[in-house]
Amino acid sequence: MLPSKEKATIWKDNINKLHNAQTLTKSNAFDNNGSWYAQHLYIVSDEEIKEGDWYLNIPRNEVQQYENNHIEIQNLKQSADKVKKLIATTDTSLNLPTIPQSFITHFINEYNKGNVIDKVMVEYFDSTGGFTHIQKIKVLPDNTINIKPCKDSYTREEVETIVHNFGKSINAIEHITVAPMEYIDDWLDNNL
Repeated sequence: MLPSKEKATIWKDNINKLHNAQTLTKSNAFDNNGSWYAQHLYIVSDEEIKEGDWYLNIPRNEVQQYENNHIEIQNLKQSADKVKKLIATTDTSLNLPTIPQSFITHFINEYNKGNVIDKVMVEYFDSTGGFTHIQKIKVLPDNTINIKPCKDSYTREEVETIVHNFGKSINAIEHITVAPMEYIDDWLDNNL
């Protein structure tokens, strides 16, 4: 999350609490006047940054657009912890997929409880091109992404579902059989 000089979906007050602009009664009256600060939320990825992509310049704490002849990005790309590709945001001026309002509300609620969400899962899909599988972010018709916070722990039932779905998807690929489903069930029984 970074401050913005423009109107935004998220506002931070002078006691470091976040507010959703949609729930504020006079959100258009708030400006960066010292008591309310506009904020944009950015979802970043370790994906390769290419010409025209938006990225977060971490040392500068700035959002920038990659231009091929830009020397600074060439140097920063040598260290993956200094630049991250932007894949979604609340800043609609960047023409990137947007973050759904439901996640923004969840993010604000958790932030205000002291639980800052810093890792999320974003839904991707396989785009097959010949012999290659290309992962692309799944963008819904309203230009939002499917997103949810990462979990630290899972129930037995959730692990079983994940492993079964993985086994089915791998076994569905032609000429690949990782293990018959009964072996997966045996493994689950012996290891969970």
